[in-house]
Amino acid sequence: MAKILHVCNSFDPAGDVVRCVKELQRYSKHEHRLIVRELHPIQETLQYPVWPNSVDPAAEFNWADAIIYQFVGWSRGWGILPSKPTAFRNINIRYDPTNDRFWAEDQYNDTDLSPYKLLASSHAGARDFMGWDKFRELPDLIPIDEYTPDFTVRRPCISYIKHADELDGKDLGVSKLRLLGTAHSEVIRRRKHEATCIIDNVCDGHYGLAGLEAMALGLATVVFNHPFTQASLHNMAPEYPPFVECGPYLDSAVRMAHAVCNSTEVRIKSRLWMEKYYHSQRIIEMYWDTFVEELLG
Repeated sequence: MAKILHVCNSFDPAGDVVRCVKELQRYSKHEHRLIVRELHPIQETLQYPVWPNSVDPAAEFNWADAIIYQFVGWSRGWGILPSKPTAFRNINIRYDPTNDRFWAEDQYNDTDLSPYKLLASSHAGARDFMGWDKFRELPDLIPIDEYTPDFTVRRPCISYIKHADELDGKDLGVSKLRLLGTAHSEVIRRRKHEATCIIDNVCDGHYGLAGLEAMALGLATVVFNHPFTQASLHNMAPEYPPFVECGPYLDSAVRMAHAVCNSTEVRIKSRLWMEKYYHSQRIIEMYWDTFVEELLG
């Protein structure tokens, strides 16, 4: 069993790294620890899951057999570059529809990716700037057993967080549930009992954590998935997930959301797909444990 230290040298967006490491501790064949340098800038409002940070970073680096840096690379963190196998996982990806290219903001990447043995992302489009040779996919992990759906009959309701300013001004034809700037636990509670559909995002070319959570809650999930993303999803499972695919613009997302917001069938299929194919144990066996073994090999 290898000892793997996950290092987030900035804040942890949406609690992604915390949730990944918690699931790795539950299901991976290896031992995993995490250190996070900062709280989210508006953590008091959003209340994402956090990691207790009362450890000595130098001792944690010494403990580990390998290091996986996430979100911000080693050069802007504790300043410790161990003589051990290292990898970097980017979790900040943007899509440029004009040039059909993906990119990452410099402050959330690393100035030099060459020291890392392997590179990774949950987003297949990261290959555009990370290259192909070192790149491996590491999907996000969420505890789907903690997301219990509520399929009671209710009026159609479309929920959203991203694109809020634009969607506020659009007539969705049904009731809206705007949750921008809402605590994470409250987002989950209200979507579970009030929403029937969510608009995830159309700007990243990839489903997000909110989309995975919505699927686990049994909600129809509208998102623009780029062909790179669609190909990775076909590799993940023999059945393509029941995402409601739209184009890379909001009018398309609104049309698709309105078409499915009253569909119990799509909602049930969403939850069943998550149970069957996106359980953390399966994703860890397919992606994360093999990544660790390659990193150490």
